[in-house]
Amino acid sequence: MPALLMMNLKVPEKVVKLAEAVRAAGGRALLVGGCVRDELMSTQPKDWDLEVYGVEPAGLRELLDQFGSVNVVGEAFTVYKLGADLDVSLPRRERKTGRGHRGFVIEGEPAMTFVDATARRDFTINAILKDPLTGEIIDPHHGRDDLKSGILRAVSLDTFGEDSLRVLRAAQFAARFEFRIEPETVVLCRAIDLSDLPAERIWGETEKLLLRAQRPSIGLGWLHALGVLDQLFPEIRALIEVPQDSEWHPEGDVFVHTRLVIDRARELIEDLPYAKQVTVMLAALSHDFGNQRRRNLLTAACVRVAMKKRASRLP
Repeated sequence: MPALLMMNLKVPEKVVKLAEAVRAAGGRALLVGGCVRDELMSTQPKDWDLEVYGVEPAGLRELLDQFGSVNVVGEAFTVYKLGADLDVSLPRRERKTGRGHRGFVIEGEPAMTFVDATARRDFTINAILKDPLTGEIIDPHHGRDDLKSGILRAVSLDTFGEDSLRVLRAAQFAARFEFRIEPETVVLCRAIDLSDLPAERIWGETEKLLLRAQRPSIGLGWLHALGVLDQLFPEIRALIEVPQDSEWHPEGDVFVHTRLVIDRARELIEDLPYAKQVTVMLAALSHDFGNQRRRNLLTAACVRVAMKKRASRLP
């Protein structure tokens, strides 16, 4: 069971100053998402997300302009970047308008309640808010309970399936944190069509699974359990139930072997630059991709030889 201890971690000064400015303007700025989750798991966050309540979009932009250059990520739904590590947004309401993970209309709504604002998030562990000025934790969906239990649980059974990328996120979070995925969330994931996902989004989650998890084999197992291999990675799916010589590979089939190999590779890449880390992990993942094809070719050759011998005995 994972440790759950709110550490006294260093919040960037610009986060505190911005939260104070929002409070002076009559609003409230709350940390949300991965930075709160990481702090609860005793990990120093690298990126910060502030959600601003009670301040209209124009007023928020005026406040942000006082803190330096503002990079507009989504003016229409009010998401801004301050530097490389701070995203600032209004609480947002999403309406599904089309197929896939991009088929949404998103509107900033500063008067939303905490419950409604966090309901759009993927997992309960990512739907926890923290006031950077008071330290108060706001947890409408009981994410801290799931953190303590090591469980990934969908926030909303009704809307989770509207974003297909969440299936891959489930697998990579399960690998990184070594969490179990709650059964109803598993059922949801298995029912989601992943054919809308572009290659760069698939790689983004696969990269996290391979490089950020200490045991990426856990994520590979979940990709199989959630039906992702069937939809996106047929080369990996083809490794399942392919037998090996038990004398040399007593561990099991080629899929089991590959999971062991990627875990061992992950142990060896810590000191390598990023490009070499990626190369080693992809090589470990794909090193037996030709195994099934070789076996099929060998079987076909044996069948041809047998048929020739049989034909030679015909009168």
